[in-house]
Amino acid sequence: PIHSDNTWATGSVLNIDVSLATSYVYTTTGSWTINELDGRTYSNVGGVVSSLSAGNSETADEMLFQRTHNISDSLARHASIISIEGKNDRTAAQNVWVDVYGGTSDRTQSTTNAASLGYKSTTSGLTIGVPVNTEQTSIDLVLSQMRTDLNISNKGQEISATSLKFGAFFKDVIQTKAWNLGGSAMIGRNNYKGSRGKVLDNTTATGFTTLSANFSSTEITLGMLAKYSSVISPTMQFEGELTGNFARESTKGYKEGTSFAWSARDLDQVSGGASAALVHQQQNGLRSYAKLALHRRAVIAGRQASTLYQQWR
Repeated sequence: PIHSDNTWATGSVLNIDVSLATSYVYTTTGSWTINELDGRTYSNVGGVVSSLSAGNSETADEMLFQRTHNISDSLARHASIISIEGKNDRTAAQNVWVDVYGGTSDRTQSTTNAASLGYKSTTSGLTIGVPVNTEQTSIDLVLSQMRTDLNISNKGQEISATSLKFGAFFKDVIQTKAWNLGGSAMIGRNNYKGSRGKVLDNTTATGFTTLSANFSSTEITLGMLAKYSSVISPTMQFEGELTGNFARESTKGYKEGTSFAWSARDLDQVSGGASAALVHQQQNGLRSYAKLALHRRAVIAGRQASTLYQQWR
């Protein structure tokens, strides 16, 4: 333990400055005044001063957006194929379809906002659509499975998330010669596994200890997709897209080891985007395209968990 020297008139002072990306648990003896120089919430109970990095709490917004964005892109790709095959040919939309995707994403540590942690992530997923068409409606029942692996702050914390969603895609709610407006609604469940490999701990031989967490959440997503298409030539087409999404992720409780927990969090997020693409359709069915897109997202509720407590036992 870190021993105090109570002979000083002002007592002993422990200044903690390890960056918001680092978790710690410091065992002390005697009386201390604690200064958490990064400004985060900490616990000082029973001679143990402890706090976790923002980690998965801070990146929950990014993980939610990745799930929402990937499913939205799957639906948009399917709508693009139907569009280029011919909007008035309903047989083009009768087949079961599969969309397989993968990608990476990364963010550097912010130099102006210490709470904006750096991360690297890999995502892979599969979306399956089953058309259920009538004379009045064109609906796809959609099943989506996705996995995301997130490395936060150079393995300060690692999170893997598996998501399974089910819902419906309404392809042609409103249809004109150039525009097609659709919508989607999905519900699902996310299962998380997390670990912190290097929690600063002055009572261990290595100076580090580890923590792990398993938790789950439910999720609902409502989406809007507006597509514009214009034929340039028999093999070339212009496609424009406007997307809008609302997503809510509800986590009923979180516990990491026996020490850190919070009771609930409902994270509400809105996102939107616009894109423009030139699409080339070859005779053998292969499509190639050049696409420029912009996306924007915002958290509108749930920035903080409720009833946060930290206590090292």
